[in-house]
Amino acid sequence: MGTESCCRLPGLSPIISALSFAEEPMPSMKRAYTFALFSICAGALFAQTFNITAKTASTQQIFSPISGLDRSLVDMSADPCVDFYQYACGNWNKLHPIPSDSPYSDQLYILGQYTRQVLRGILEVAAADDASRDANTQKIGDYYASCMDDAAIQKKGLAPLQPDLDRISGLTSKDQLPELLAHFQLINVNAFLGFGSQQDFTDATRTIAIATQNGLGLPEKDYYLRTGAKDEEIRKQYVQHVANMLKLLGSTEKQATSDAVAIMKLETALAKVWLDVTAQRDPYSIYHMMPTKDLQALTPAFNWEHLYQASGSPAFAEINVAEPEFFRA
Repeated sequence: MGTESCCRLPGLSPIISALSFAEEPMPSMKRAYTFALFSICAGALFAQTFNITAKTASTQQIFSPISGLDRSLVDMSADPCVDFYQYACGNWNKLHPIPSDSPYSDQLYILGQYTRQVLRGILEVAAADDASRDANTQKIGDYYASCMDDAAIQKKGLAPLQPDLDRISGLTSKDQLPELLAHFQLINVNAFLGFGSQQDFTDATRTIAIATQNGLGLPEKDYYLRTGAKDEEIRKQYVQHVANMLKLLGSTEKQATSDAVAIMKLETALAKVWLDVTAQRDPYSIYHMMPTKDLQALTPAFNWEHLYQASGSPAFAEINVAEPEFFRA
């Protein structure tokens, strides 16, 4: 499906369709924050009965959901016994070619774009300076407007990030890492590890603590370890991207290049002990309940109790260490 347009049969769950709109990455951190806000507002989609798609910019494509089985998408001139794909998807490919910014086009893509379109309209209505807005609508609208104010964001530069950059610069020992990583967990930044809560796989009435692997900038471990010209080029481009980000933070060309190489070396070491995506699909592979003292024994150089306290987590005696080998390494 990644290389050709595909029309999907209409019996697919609309719930799956609605969830699929999260597949595409947003172009920047600012857009990512906005996208998270879209999720918060998703419930409002079902409460609104008015059409607000006209709020989108006139230069953008307007999407409409395709309901049911549309025979116009079927190429009736093709013999299904000879070329069923052409018969089922021929007219879809003509009417809905793959967009330049997407690897595919299908009904879920159309529905996802329509959902974004409607959510954007809701947020723009909430962001309008209207005295009749209630408190929650104003909060949502003001937050969205602040995320979309490019001029103000550019003017502030690094100032909003500076306190966190100062936290990193202030480290004098790896013994201080637990408190730093706890702070990042609280602002949803997973550096080296993830720490939080989940429902117990074996008892859904119970909420348990979980520690998970984290720290890769590329999508998954194979990007670091596969051989071949294409993968080597991706890694080269990633190192250059990291260097570019460091230069934007004020590093010199030489220092940014050196640090980017070091970061790539660190992430490659993490990737070597990373549980691969296939294994992660098996719930038994990511469920290893153990007493907290056993997790501490896995990572003697890292004080977990300091992380628990700094993150404000409630007391607990056991934790799911999803990938023990990662933490041991």
